[in-house]
Amino acid sequence: RDSNLACAIDGTVTASEFRLLHVGVNGALDISNINLKNGCADGNTFSHGGALLNSGAMTVNGVTFINNRAFFGGGLMNLSESNSNVILNSTFSGNVATSINGTGGKGSAISNERSLQAIFNNTFYQNTADNAGAIESFALSIDLIGNNLFTGNSGSPADCVLSSGGTAQGANNISDQDSDGCGIIDDTTLTAGTVSPLADNGCAEPNINGNCVLTHALTFSSEAIDGGDINATTVDQRGLLADGPRDLGAFEFGATITDIIFKNRFEE
Repeated sequence: RDSNLACAIDGTVTASEFRLLHVGVNGALDISNINLKNGCADGNTFSHGGALLNSGAMTVNGVTFINNRAFFGGGLMNLSESNSNVILNSTFSGNVATSINGTGGKGSAISNERSLQAIFNNTFYQNTADNAGAIESFALSIDLIGNNLFTGNSGSPADCVLSSGGTAQGANNISDQDSDGCGIIDDTTLTAGTVSPLADNGCAEPNINGNCVLTHALTFSSEAIDGGDINATTVDQRGLLADGPRDLGAFEFGATITDIIFKNRFEE
């Protein structure tokens, strides 16, 4: 979606306001290696999930959600009870959950209103919730939140929130602030500024234009390096093998791109 299109989350949808993807009840989505940018879910119904609204079965692997907006779930909203919904090795950067008359505005990156199996090895960077939570678990459960990195998110609390009896299990997550309503994030152990801005940091399989999905690189002093546990992925968002123990978040510091010629398309 073009960044020049207006997006005012006010309960009234216009022609310029639309989400990018919607998975129906009987649908299934396995999505990877793509940037989802500037989605806008507005209106008096279904104003959830700025980039992606899932009501079916979903695997999100290696996707970057950038500057998407919605009432709930600025980046992604899950309304599915499938026990196979997984979000891994992905980046949520600059997404916004906007409140209307004091309600909504939760889950700037992810809002879950049914069941999610796992959220692991993702990076949550400067997402903004008018009320609370880069991640919101509403009414039901998120079974595993692990090996994630949270930095610069805004809300009260900023990183994770439980709503209407929602639950979340997990461990081995890192943040640069003490703002976790789920009790599963190692608050203030990450030094602010040790995660770089969004950029093309290379990858194993560039797209047809020779570009890679955007990621947030770690700096050499980041506490996220080598912090992964047994639930961590073996490759990072870019498809690169872990350099020793897997780092927390979507990016692996020190991983090397062995086929740099392919990255630059010199083989043609």
